Amino acid sequence: MLAGWTGILRYASARLSDTYTTEDRAGVAIWLPPGYHNPPLLDALRLGPAMARLAGWARVRSISNAVSELERRRHRHVPQPHYYLSALGVEPGRQGQGIGTALMRPVLDRCDRDHLPAYLETATDRNLPLYERHGFGVVEELTLPGAGVHGWLMRRAAG
Repeated sequence: MLAGWTGILRYASARLSDTYTTEDRAGVAIWLPPGYHNPPLLDALRLGPAMARLAGWARVRSISNAVSELERRRHRHVPQPHYYLSALGVEPGRQGQGIGTALMRPVLDRCDRDHLPAYLETATDRNLPLYERHGFGVVEELTLPGAGVHGWLMRRAAG
């Protein structure tokens, strides 16, 4: 699992806006900046083995198609410049302690200051109240074809 995430961070993070983590690495928030585009082709090719480590080689194609579909929907829901919360994770034993909020806060404050919207996807329904407390609202609920993943697409209006 660690090798997969390490590869994703190495090859997909060249143009990340901000990555926040706790001192003890109990949580991480990864934000993509306004105007972010997919990684260069070489980095995208290097992502294959990292994705395979996380999901298995048999699922790489369906995951790639799902990611492309999510990108299309993101740009439809938020066509203007915005911050995109690509990932937010907190160790299960540390959830509910305000770590996720603290990791999101710097970029949400920047969104408010710069009058920019924010966007995210979540596949976990118990995350919805956390995001809603921070101004995100569900713009679409879906199950991704081919991936079988159910999730919620959420937008936070410009502050």
